Amino acid sequence: MKSSRKKFQIDRKLIALIKFILEAYDGMAYITTIDPNASIIEIYIAPGLESEVADIFNSIMRDHRHQCFEIKNDSNLNKNQNHNS
Repeated sequence: MKSSRKKFQIDRKLIALIKFILEAYDGMAYITTIDPNASIIEIYIAPGLESEVADIFNSIMRDHRHQCFEIKNDSNLNKNQNHNS
C-alpha cells in the first residue's frame, strides 16, 4: 500500500510542534514544509494510520486554538498563497 498525503496551511508557530509530535510516533507520519512563508505543510501518512494521524493533528489544533486549512489540490495552494499575502 502507498502512503497518503495531505497538505495544510497552518499557523507558522505550530509547524515545529506538529512535526515533533507526529514524527515521534515512529513510522506513523512524515511532515515536510512546502512553503515556510505561507506556512504550508504536507503530511505523508503511513497506510492504515490516517484516522490516528487526523485525531492527533486535530487535537493539536484544538489545544492551541488555531485553525488550519486543508489544501485539496495545487490550484487551491495558489489561491491560498495569493489570498494570504
